[in-house]
Amino acid sequence: MLLVVEILVLTMRYDSATAGHPMLEGAFDFARWLLQVVIVATGVLFLFHQPWRATLIRELVGARVERWPWGRLGLHVVCFGGLWWITAALLSRSQPSRLEALVWGVAWLALASGTFLSWLALGLPPGRWRAIAATEPGALVAGLLTGVAALTAGRLAVGLWDPLSGATLSLVYGILTLLHPDPMLDYQHAVVGTSNFQVEIAPACSGFDGMGLVLVLVLSFLWISRRLLRFPQALVLIPLGLVSIWMANAARLAALVLLGSAGWPELALGGFHSVGGWLIFAGVSLGLISVAGRWSFVMSRAALGSRRSAAGPAAAYLVPMLGLLAIAIASDALGSESDWLYPLRVVVVAGLLWRYRSAYVGLRGAPSWSAVGLGVLAFGVWMGIAQGFGDARGEPMPGWHSQSAASREWIAVWLYFRMVGAVITAPLAEELAFRGYLVRRLIHVDFTSVSPGTFTWPSFLASSLLFGLLHGRWVSGTLCGMIFALALYRRGRVGDAVVAHAVANGLLLAATLALDDWSLLG
Repeated sequence: MLLVVEILVLTMRYDSATAGHPMLEGAFDFARWLLQVVIVATGVLFLFHQPWRATLIRELVGARVERWPWGRLGLHVVCFGGLWWITAALLSRSQPSRLEALVWGVAWLALASGTFLSWLALGLPPGRWRAIAATEPGALVAGLLTGVAALTAGRLAVGLWDPLSGATLSLVYGILTLLHPDPMLDYQHAVVGTSNFQVEIAPACSGFDGMGLVLVLVLSFLWISRRLLRFPQALVLIPLGLVSIWMANAARLAALVLLGSAGWPELALGGFHSVGGWLIFAGVSLGLISVAGRWSFVMSRAALGSRRSAAGPAAAYLVPMLGLLAIAIASDALGSESDWLYPLRVVVVAGLLWRYRSAYVGLRGAPSWSAVGLGVLAFGVWMGIAQGFGDARGEPMPGWHSQSAASREWIAVWLYFRMVGAVITAPLAEELAFRGYLVRRLIHVDFTSVSPGTFTWPSFLASSLLFGLLHGRWVSGTLCGMIFALALYRRGRVGDAVVAHAVANGLLLAATLALDDWSLLG
């Protein structure tokens, strides 16, 4: 959570495109490429290489924290603070000299590396990471090479646009024919669209890099899992993966056109244009891996028989929150209009909560009036800080004053889901993760051995701070997190924290509607 929050804070606050020298832009591009390599390599190792995964999980789960690593935490804070400062300094320099750009670029990369490495050290001391790497050095090297190969293959696959552009455009046009009354297609200029919205598909924006990524991913899976697969049947995963990502990409392009035709050109050409491709790649890749692991045609009987569920007791507490975060991040990345997708958050989180409903014994029982009172207090704290700092009024909800009947109907539906999300699904998901799991996990690695409501200063402060960092106003969020924790501590029931959170959210939504000030939601 800490790393995700830090990355989001930096990327939302600063734009590397404003760097004043090509060398600085190169440093930012190299860091972005290296981060992508690490993500792909880690995904390959964790998904495919069972011995490496087992070693890592054994080290993490078996770790016993005798005392808080304050020194490593302080080092991480210093590195991130330096990274924040140097990023601001770099992007504020209009025309640095070549020597200045070189020195500043190297310093920025050093602080970025220090931030990431010190973050790793918070999970396990450096010596334990060296031990993990020593047990499976071949897997680690293979994972890194796979990450480099996947990104390289992705860039090379863009060259497939020329021979496959005609078939791709035809497929996009076919999808539009089924969903729009007036599609159009210009093969010569690679333009596809409708009567009121057209796009020219450039090779770099075609999404064909996903074909290269999927190809390397499938080849890695075939090699690493070769003892578990049936050959030559397993080779069918190669054309299956390539055809799946190609068709999914055509669907993405058609969806982009339909979004623009529906009156959302900024959303279509903005966030969806870039984020949609990565979401589709992740969906196709994970879907292909999931299918292969259960498909008797490609998987040996021994491998199928040895499958075991990896879900532990933490899943019931964390999965709903992770689902909420995933949709929220994807929605935010798709642009300002994406808040209209809020009903999807409610549906997904509700489904996950229902899936793990048998694990929520601690939520049963009548709530206390003190929990309601603490919820009112949290609402007062949030509003008091918002008004005290003189926050500007936010924009009304998009389409709020629209006069069309359809728009009014959709607003009613949206508001219904917004209320359900604010009062039910969001408090449940967030309190299960923070007050149900994290408060206890920070006390002992086996969080189930810690009674709900057990108090320690480190767990109280750290969980509240992380809760605050995940909200728009981190000071208000941290204070509210402390209040919700007090509701938990009073009777040792996570349900009381849920009630306090729900009351605060309900009052905040009522104030937002009364004042027509959507910035209050933070």
